[in-house]
Amino acid sequence: MFRNFTWEKLWSKYQTRFHTVLIPYLLWNTIYYLYYIVVTRIPFIQRVMNGNEVVDISLKEWISRLWTNEYFVFWFLKDLIILILLTPVIYVFLCNYGKWPVGFVMLILSVFIGSYVPYWPFNTCYLLGAYIGINHKSAPLVKKRILTIIGWCGVMAWILLNILNVLNICTWQLPIWMVLCCLWFAGDYVDCNEKQAKWWMSISFFIYCMHDMILEAYEKIFLKVFGTGAVFALLDYLLMPLVTVITLIALAMFMRKYMSPVWKLLTGNRG
Repeated sequence: MFRNFTWEKLWSKYQTRFHTVLIPYLLWNTIYYLYYIVVTRIPFIQRVMNGNEVVDISLKEWISRLWTNEYFVFWFLKDLIILILLTPVIYVFLCNYGKWPVGFVMLILSVFIGSYVPYWPFNTCYLLGAYIGINHKSAPLVKKRILTIIGWCGVMAWILLNILNVLNICTWQLPIWMVLCCLWFAGDYVDCNEKQAKWWMSISFFIYCMHDMILEAYEKIFLKVFGTGAVFALLDYLLMPLVTVITLIALAMFMRKYMSPVWKLLTGNRG
């Protein structure tokens, strides 16, 4: 968003994000709303759902499902929409002006405020990427073996700290930023140019949007058929995500071939 940002490109970037973010967000929330209208009215399905409240059919309810009560997996897209709209503000405040590190000061200040102010609209990881994109465009392109080694050590340390839950360090913003940078440089010497990625490796957005609906249905069916014993709960945990992804790949294959316009709308023309 910011590495090649200029004020002249603002409108074109808004147009692009309208198709790749906003339209899919509205469509997927509508699909989930319609889905729950149907399933909460089928008695034998309703009985096995966590909540048995029937979803209202009304314009007011639909509008609320698009924003204030959006389906929970879409919090990320909702945040992204807000941050995209705030692009001019973010750019002005995160830009370093000559020798004055105004952007860096505002970045740190935003993190501090966000730690104490509820519903602070600025995602700090997004701001870190924006700050780098605005002020240090070439920094992510640097490749040095020592940075890769440090990156891998940082990733391993992060995993260990998560396992041990040391000082609850994983809730701090600075270590999160550090591990993001470590992950970036750790991948520098993984050569991805020799092999062509399969088409289904590019449908992560579709899987992100659709997986919960399919996964929950499969889990309910599996546990209903085999029971909730420890062994079957473990099998459910291990196998259902795999079965879900395979199902979504098959569905994507069908939609790409026979429902191409719908596919492009739902995915923002990704994959």
